[in-house]
Amino acid sequence: MHFRLSIIPDLPKITYFKINVIKSKDKQADLFKKQLVTFTKAINQVSNIVKKKFESLSLKAYILITELEELLPLMEKVYSMSYRKQILDESVPNDQKLFSIYELHTDIIVKGGRDVLFGHKVNLATGKSNLIIDCEIPKGNPSDVNLFKPTIDRVIDNYGITPRDSSADGGYACQGSLDHCKSKVCKYRFQ
Repeated sequence: MHFRLSIIPDLPKITYFKINVIKSKDKQADLFKKQLVTFTKAINQVSNIVKKKFESLSLKAYILITELEELLPLMEKVYSMSYRKQILDESVPNDQKLFSIYELHTDIIVKGGRDVLFGHKVNLATGKSNLIIDCEIPKGNPSDVNLFKPTIDRVIDNYGITPRDSSADGGYACQGSLDHCKSKVCKYRFQ
């Protein structure tokens, strides 16, 4: 059994380089269309391989075809979001974007004016002994201000005790968090 995935290897790299160097939006769009044509060929080739019913496969070939089958919808999603963004000049919401084909759950995290990071935001609450008493991994990149109240409420609900003190970094600082803490009778300070 033989199958071949044949894509011109240098053309996409050259086009990608030109897209990033050329300043004209129109010329960029034309080059991007070329890139999408090449990507469409790759999607079609993968689709054709997955659709074929091979009579005898080695274990390695079977695993590769299975992996290609799982990759196909991701390739189509990347094509769709690229086409919408680059050709239609549409703003694609983050929840419709794919940031990693290897870690599908990866989110985009922007911290102020700094560089964009990819990963997950983790919200932790610790007790006096530094034992973690609450952990949340929210989807996306919600503001820390919006995470404080539910965290305090979960700690109170889960342990049946209102924290005597509460300390948080400046990202959680807002009048609403302070008022919420006061309503729960715990002291509050920002670090």
